[in-house]
Amino acid sequence: MYLSGHGITYGGENGDFYYLTTEASGGSAESFADPVLRQAQTINTAEFTQWLNAIPALKQIMIIDACGSGKAVDNLIAKRDVDASQIKAIDRMKDRTGLYIISGCASDAVSYEATRYGQGLLTYSLLQAMKGAALKENVNVDVLTMLNYARDEVPKMANGIGGIQKPQLLIPKGGSFDIGIIKESDKPQIPLAQVKPVFVRTTLFEETKKRDVLKLSQAINEKLNEVSSKGDAKSNIVFIDADDYPDACSISGGYTINGEKINFKGTLVCGSNEKPIKFDNLSKNELVQKLVDLANSTKD
Repeated sequence: MYLSGHGITYGGENGDFYYLTTEASGGSAESFADPVLRQAQTINTAEFTQWLNAIPALKQIMIIDACGSGKAVDNLIAKRDVDASQIKAIDRMKDRTGLYIISGCASDAVSYEATRYGQGLLTYSLLQAMKGAALKENVNVDVLTMLNYARDEVPKMANGIGGIQKPQLLIPKGGSFDIGIIKESDKPQIPLAQVKPVFVRTTLFEETKKRDVLKLSQAINEKLNEVSSKGDAKSNIVFIDADDYPDACSISGGYTINGEKINFKGTLVCGSNEKPIKFDNLSKNELVQKLVDLANSTKD
């Protein structure tokens, strides 16, 4: 069972994980304070347990790539706020069927950084594993090898972004098993999203006054945010409204004003790489568009 979407945790420390269905009209925990609404527009851990128990398959894997999904694993491990009959059902399911469960992050974590990959970080790392990064004998998809790879890789990809994203993994008592065979001809067909460069705030200033008198930085940041938010084929970057980000890209430099025209000289920095930029005799709008287009054409 593979779920990729949005989830919430509700009810505090002894609460539960709720996976939002297509009918959901909100995305925050506060939106689902009404139990009737939670019943109608979410699926909780107890329901997932009941459904998985009803499946006769002896080997099962559950992958949840959603915000807050670690709470589902927390509840299956710690059995918080679950009655005795449900505890027995969970134990039977775990021991008898060989159920592996992995969640994209901890119960209080958010995965906004996944936009850089065009996929959730858990999904991205699992595809990486199947593409060849974690195959047994370079052919077999071993479930535990794959999930352990994802558990190790996701924190690396999320490093330095507002907190640590660490998948939660529930492993049964039985041994691992293979869930597929990947031939060399299969690997190129596994769709790994292209990693997008991350841009942080632009810093421009008028050279004589040493401040941004035309507010070009603000105009460029707004445009970058607009391009980034589209999330379609025309958007090749992710913009974060911050001054710093690991290995991020940024545009900086100085400009002079000559009537209604602007001369600009600066740099495009991506990590440790710097590229000089120079534009002459452009209007404010033309310069803004030129720099945004340059950013959007940057390769990670």
